[in-house]
Amino acid sequence: MLADTVGQIVWIKPESCKLWCGRDVTEGCWVERSVKLSPYGIGTYAVSNLEFMYFISKTSYDSTDDVFLDHWKRRRKNALNITAEMAPHPVVFVSQDDALAYCNWAGARLPSFEEWQYAARGTKGRRFPWGNEFSIERANTRVARRGGTVAIDAYSPQGNSVFGVAGLCGNVREWTSTLYEKSGANPDDDLFLACGSAFDHLSTQQDIPLNWAYKNHATGFRVVYDDSERAEATRLILRDYVSWVEGPP
Repeated sequence: MLADTVGQIVWIKPESCKLWCGRDVTEGCWVERSVKLSPYGIGTYAVSNLEFMYFISKTSYDSTDDVFLDHWKRRRKNALNITAEMAPHPVVFVSQDDALAYCNWAGARLPSFEEWQYAARGTKGRRFPWGNEFSIERANTRVARRGGTVAIDAYSPQGNSVFGVAGLCGNVREWTSTLYEKSGANPDDDLFLACGSAFDHLSTQQDIPLNWAYKNHATGFRVVYDDSERAEATRLILRDYVSWVEGPP
């Protein structure tokens, strides 16, 4: 049941290490970086449609463009609606600003590029979250031929990282808070990194610079917490709401 997955957090205590992550801006190739990260809690799963719907119901949040939540086909007045089938899928058609708004409501933040990569690759720089060999049974990528997103826990635990974080390869790429390129004096042109592959891409992990306002069918996000009490409070709120929506098992 979705109530068992929403708001789940994996707490990570990083070691000082070198990560094979990111591309050198001038060379365009993967580079090894020395990083030192503070402990953090990262969402076990990407934020689902149902979690985002609850956020909207509590805040009346909306975006000014028509692409926002374009996969939620029915709109009535200020209400956005999703089908029961799509409820456990990751929310998409959200910009970095939309993701940040959810994070602010939840008392969370977006992961940095390094936090996301550490959760996915660990200290050994695995090519995939589970190891160095691709497996079609472990991720929703183009070769799986699913044709769209699947539930946030559909490839868990077999596709989990060494830390137990799910969905870091395939399904949707995910926003981070890391600035890739500041485009002159106009902040509207700034590019931020999104991580992971998606259901319409091949199996390789990617880091892609996107304009902060970009929205599409294969870009979502997950949260990061620094405060365990705030994380637990949000988890309980979401669990109770989803349990009420789903009804008795």
